[in-house]
Amino acid sequence: MGASLTRRLLSFSRRDGVGLETVDLNYRVMETTELLRRTLGDKVTFTLIFCRAPCQTTANPGDVDNAILNLAINARDAMLKGGAITIETNHVTLGSDAAAGIPNARPGNFVRLSVSDTGHGMTPEVHKRAMEPLFTTKEQGSGLGLATVYAAVKQSGASSPFTAL
Repeated sequence: MGASLTRRLLSFSRRDGVGLETVDLNYRVMETTELLRRTLGDKVTFTLIFCRAPCQTTANPGDVDNAILNLAINARDAMLKGGAITIETNHVTLGSDAAAGIPNARPGNFVRLSVSDTGHGMTPEVHKRAMEPLFTTKEQGSGLGLATVYAAVKQSGASSPFTAL
């Protein structure tokens, strides 16, 4: 537990650009499928929707895998009695107006990895703090799951991981 916590805290202090390479989000999602099945349990179903074209971006492959897992675990935890998770990859084009409404976004063509669920969602207060390191709403949570996702997104040069809730 202590080693894992230390490793995750150190990820926040990484230099920008370390370990970045071209990755296909479709492939990364497929690579995590078996781990997701074992981790999410039998109360949760998940659906994968892949972009037909390669969904390539620049990122650290391990960070992408970790982000998929962290987002899926948070989705599972939001559905105490079970539910459904959808993981989707696609290409998006952001115009100036759309980019203006997303923190750190710029207009252009991008790829998107989204994880959605049938859970209860976040209150506005939780949404404001969700990316803060050590902030958690869970009794047994470390508060590093979404913060780690956010750090990986920033390191890859992408915009906010919460573009729509």
